[in-house]
Amino acid sequence: MRRFPCIVEYGTKYCGEYGNYWRLQKMNFKMRVFFFKTEGVAEELMEQLSREYRVKADQIPPAYPVENEKLILVCIDDGASKPKKALVDFCRNLDNTRCQNVAFGATTKGGVEAAKELANIIRSNNINVVDEPHLVPVKSGLFGSKVTDESISDIKNWAKHIIDVIHQ
Repeated sequence: MRRFPCIVEYGTKYCGEYGNYWRLQKMNFKMRVFFFKTEGVAEELMEQLSREYRVKADQIPPAYPVENEKLILVCIDDGASKPKKALVDFCRNLDNTRCQNVAFGATTKGGVEAAKELANIIRSNNINVVDEPHLVPVKSGLFGSKVTDESISDIKNWAKHIIDVIHQ
């Protein structure tokens, strides 16, 4: 009888015998993902993460306030290098009782610059900013940007990296 090893990853346990896998609890901390979009790329990427980690994905400004989260992932889909007022207000309203860690991703180079400014606002509120803003590779064309399989795997790897950094 051949047995497959059990793999524990971020609180998830996959055990298999003859290819059968059982999924246990996915995460053991509170996390939310947010997106700020001018196109639909950031929303689609964050929806992928919300399905992966079984958390809520919400647009900025959120419908419900952030309360007692360990990690917030924010994806910015805006080409402007200056952050929009809604993003600035969202970051200013965060404090260390609402969340402990924030990480930024962006789909454009302008979004990365905006995320760096937002990271400074977050740090001034005594919240840990995990890593530098991450540029997610999306396919740009004449009719707008498009999410590819490479983009989805990149953002999932980025989220795993951020979770690893927090759990160290």
